[in-house]
Amino acid sequence: MFTGNEEKSPFDEVIITGLGSATKIAIGAASIMEKEDIGQIIKIETAYFSSDRINRRIPKITIILKKHPDFVPS
Repeated sequence: MFTGNEEKSPFDEVIITGLGSATKIAIGAASIMEKEDIGQIIKIETAYFSSDRINRRIPKITIILKKHPDFVPS
């Protein structure tokens, strides 16, 4: 993502989202990226996704990270 490859340029920001039980995984992934000085969390949004099919609201999280200034690809 932040490093790119032969076919794609590197990104300066990454958006991680999670819906329902995947919110925990999104939070964990963003936390690891921040702990390892890969990215910095710059914005967290929470909301509810309304599903007409199951007639209930499902929690949703969106986390935006930018490349950490000290990040060096290995």
